[in-house]
This record gives sequence, structure tokens and C-alpha cells, in this order.
Amino acid sequence: MIRRVYDYLQGWKGIVLILYTCFIIGADVFISDYSDATKTWLYLLIFAFSVLVCPAVIRLCRRLSLRYKAVLSSSRRKVLWFSGFLLISMAVFGLYYAANYPGAFSADSFTQYKQAITGEYNNWHPVLHTLLGFTLPLSITGGWIGSIVLFQLIAFSFAAAYAAYTILRHSSIPYALLSLAFILLSPCTAVVSMYPWKDVPFAITALLAASYAANAWFTKGEWLKKRSHIAAVVIVLVLATVFRHNALLFTLPMLIALILYLKKKVAIITAVCFVAVIVLIEGPLYAALRVEQPGDRQTEMLGVPMSVIGTVAARNPQALDEDIKRFVYSVAPAESWTDGYVIGNFNTVKFRAGSNYHKVGEEGAPKVIGYMFRCFVKSPKEAFTGLLAATDMAYTVTGEDKDWSELYPGIIGNDYGVTYQTDWNAKYIAGFISSRLNRCLKWLFWDVGVINLIMIVAALSKFRFRKKAEWKRILPVLSMLLYNFGTMLLLSGEEIRLFFYTFPVMPVLLLLVMREEIKERECAETAGEEPAEQQLSERTDRVEEPSAKSI
Repeated sequence: MIRRVYDYLQGWKGIVLILYTCFIIGADVFISDYSDATKTWLYLLIFAFSVLVCPAVIRLCRRLSLRYKAVLSSSRRKVLWFSGFLLISMAVFGLYYAANYPGAFSADSFTQYKQAITGEYNNWHPVLHTLLGFTLPLSITGGWIGSIVLFQLIAFSFAAAYAAYTILRHSSIPYALLSLAFILLSPCTAVVSMYPWKDVPFAITALLAASYAANAWFTKGEWLKKRSHIAAVVIVLVLATVFRHNALLFTLPMLIALILYLKKKVAIITAVCFVAVIVLIEGPLYAALRVEQPGDRQTEMLGVPMSVIGTVAARNPQALDEDIKRFVYSVAPAESWTDGYVIGNFNTVKFRAGSNYHKVGEEGAPKVIGYMFRCFVKSPKEAFTGLLAATDMAYTVTGEDKDWSELYPGIIGNDYGVTYQTDWNAKYIAGFISSRLNRCLKWLFWDVGVINLIMIVAALSKFRFRKKAEWKRILPVLSMLLYNFGTMLLLSGEEIRLFFYTFPVMPVLLLLVMREEIKERECAETAGEEPAEQQLSERTDRVEEPSAKSI
């Protein structure tokens, strides 16, 4: 009987999916305003729904795979397809640029702009991003501020084209075109790509890294036999790591996945080069530029503990002991917590007049985290509400009532005279596309939790976790999930830009998961550049195609 139930649930994978589904939907119920009796019935319904649906979804996904059909059979076709993808990408990004010329600039953007024109750098915003994203284009164009976003969009166009080209090499024309459309036409891309934030170059490098992982997997490591490809891997992962202070959650598992294909000596050299370049950038280079290191990093990373404490202060202040009261009211007065605090969003108090968020750093991380755990003991309901409200951006699939999709291009008031010079025809076309997509597929283009759920379902359905070789494609997918759920624990507010890379990277990672392992002829064809592989392809022309059902 137990064995039958276990088999029906699709083993431990089905059980994991059931528990995860119950959690992500149940979390929304927990922080809602329903009565306790209603919540109890909803929990039971969610559990029953998960037990019925999750095993069926896994069974369905196991039967599906992305179809492979060789298209890039000659150098001419390769050039034509890549050029086509690049022209499409540039045309779409050019439309967004014309609609929002000279780009969107927030307070952070003007801070980096000021550093670029004065040469006085602060590592609060990664200096390498300031150098490459602001100083370099301004230097090349003689200070033209429109070059900042323009150069970013050119780089994004090449990355998107390369990703689509990679997908085409290893799947089919329909999936490659659909993937490129998903990357380019996403309303989230249309907005975030207009800001010269570090999140955009991180997305660009993450997209390239995911494409490299796909090339390595589908060619059984042949792609990494070229030194230039290994160098590209190191450069891209170094840039991604330096562009975001928490990027190691993504780049480290991705690096491990890629060096697993290499011989031991080459793998060690590659790992050492990765570390050495980062040290050289953040050591001698920053020292030569006299980069100022920021203080009070702890406040930035303690958003979740502060959200938990703040929720108790807002809803059940009598549960706070004297130490916690002294601390939380030194950060902001009582009325800021009871009247102005949005549950789960520390930023709503952090930047409010009369607040002193520097007190968080002065108190120190160990004490603040300790206060959080004491809140769980003294007021568990409010504490868990604060925790779930602060972290649900990474896993909720019912984000319609959230405001992270209410992001639009804009230029904040500034001392540099930067204003919009909009092409209204381009503005209308871009707005028309985004509004139509938001109307029917907003959940797909804005909800990080939906993308995470898609990847988790696909991974549980397809991956064979006990096979060592399988981890070469498990780790790239795991890198996305580790970053998203790790970053979730550092949130101070609902900022979609922190997770923006998830959307362009998803089609490439989904290819890694959903395309079944290819036979020898296909491996040779997709390896592409190596003459030896082309000869192998000719010798094995009569090998049959996989029999898995394809989409």
C-alpha cells in the first residue's frame, strides 16, 4: 500500500513538488486577511489540489521534450541566422531606446554618472560597472549621456542574438524564435533595459554563461576544447561576479558546472584564473583608482530581519521586549511602524523622513538577527507574516496584487539637465505591445515565482540526480535557483530588477532541462565548429532520431 502511494506520487520528486506547491500557495493564504477558519479550509484544499495535480504534472513533463532539428549545416547559414537574430534584437531595443531617449535614470544612475565625470569612485555601486557602463561610453562619445544606455542595449542585443543562435543550434527554429521573442518583447525587459542599472549587465553576462553551459552540455564538452571558449567563460563569469555583490550565488555553481568538462589541470587553472582576475580588479585596479569602499553594508543585507521585527512592532508592539523596543524605535519612531510601514517592505520605513536606518548597522548583524528570532518566540504569527511578506517575491505565483510590476521608465529630477526627448510613434508602439502582453501574460513576464516554479517542475521531471554526469546540466539550473532564493533572504523591498536576469536566462536553461540527451550524430552536428566533429557527423548520418515525444 505504501509503495503504491509512493509510486503514485512519483517518488520523492513528487513529494518535493507537493510540499513546495503547498508552501508557495499556503504562504499567500497565511499573510491574507481571511479568518482562521477560512484559512484552515483553504490549507486543506491546497493540499488536496497539490496531491492530485503535482504527480500528474511530473508524469506529463516526463513525456515531453524539445525537438531537435539540424538547421545550421553550413557556415553561411550560421552567419545568416546570427545576423538575423542580431538585427531583430537591435530593432526591438532601438524601438525602446527611441521611445525613451536618452534612457531612464534613477538616483543611483546619476550617482554613477557623477562618479564617471568626476573620476571619484565609490564601490557602493560596483565600480567595474561604473567604468564599463558609464565612463567608457562617455569617454568614447565625448560625454554624450545618451551613449550610456545605447551601449548597454548594443551589448544586450549581441547577448540575446547569441542566446537565440545557441538555442537554434541545439533545438529548432520555432523554439529559438519563441525564446528570442520572450527575451525581447517582455514588458519587464522593455522597462528594466532602459535603466543603466548593474542588474542589466548582470543579466547579459548570466545569459551568455547559460548559453555557454548549453553549448558544453549538448556537445559533450567539445565546445570547451577551444582555449578561446574557456577564456570567454572566465571573462563572463568574472564580470557577472563583480557586477553584483551577491553574484557568487549564481556564478560559482555555473563555474563548477563548466569546469567539470575539463581535465583536472585545466580545471584548476581555470578556477585559479577566475579568482585571480577578481582579486586583481578589486585589489590593484580599485586601489589605482582610489576607490572609496562603502560603509554600512549590513543595513543593506538585513532587510528580512528588519521586516520581521517591523511587522511585530506594527501589529503586536506589546510583545517586544525592552531591548528590541529600544532598537526598533531608534531606527524609526513608533508611528512610522504602525502607520507608514508596508508589511514585508522595510524600504517603506528605511527612507522615510525621521528614520535613521544607520542604526541597523550600528547595532550589528548578530544582534539584529537575534532580535528577529526573539520575535518568532514572542509573537510567532506576526513574525512569520513579516518573513513571508518580505520573501514572497521569489516564490509567489499570485503576484497580481503586488506593485513590483508597476515599474516604468523615468528620469528623476537632476542637476544635469537630462530630460526625455521621446519619439511618440515609438512610444505608442512599445506601449501597445507591453500593454497587450501585460493584459494576458503579466504573470509570466513579471512573477519570478512563476519562472522558479517552471524550472523546478521541469528539473524534478527530467533530471536524474543520481547520475554524476547529469550534474553538468543540473548545476546551471541550480545556479539560478540558488541566486533567487539566496537573494530573497537579503531583500529590503520589492525590487524586480534584482531578479530581472531570471527572465532572459529561462529559455536557455529550459532547453538544458527539456531536451533529452542526444545521440552521437546530433552531438557531432551541434558541436559545429570542429572539423573532426563534422567528420564524425558524416560517418554517423544513419543514426536514428530519439523516440521521445517532442514539442
